[in-house]
Order: sequence, then C-alpha cells, then structure tokens
Amino acid sequence: MPLAYGGGIKTLEQAKKIIKIGYEKVIINSAAYSSNNLITQIANELGNQCVIGSLDVKKNLLRKLFCLQ
Repeated sequence: MPLAYGGGIKTLEQAKKIIKIGYEKVIINSAAYSSNNLITQIANELGNQCVIGSLDVKKNLLRKLFCLQ
C-alpha cells in the first residue's frame, strides 16, 4: 500500500527529504498556487508516480462549488 505525505510541502528539497525517509508519494495543495512549476519539478526529479495534486473544494450556501486556497 503506497504511503503518501501531504501538508506544508513548499519546495523540491522538502519533497526529496520526505521521499528519502520512506514515503512513496507527496501531496501538493496550496503550494501549487504560489509556485507554478513545483509539481513539474518534483515529477521531473523524483518521477511522475511520486507527486499527487490536491484541491480542497467546498459548497457555498447556493450549493455552488469553489476551490479553497
């Protein structure tokens, strides 16, 4: 079973450390908004299978969906 880590990953170096300690995947959420190429950097350096993009979505009172940042 793959073990993934998410939360607070903002740089390629952090992702490398997380993979090195034994996690198989890193989950990127809000850092993808501030660093446009972070996901690409991680995929190129560690492999496509190591990075997961995540979006937090919420419904408002009118039941319309919007993305949280």
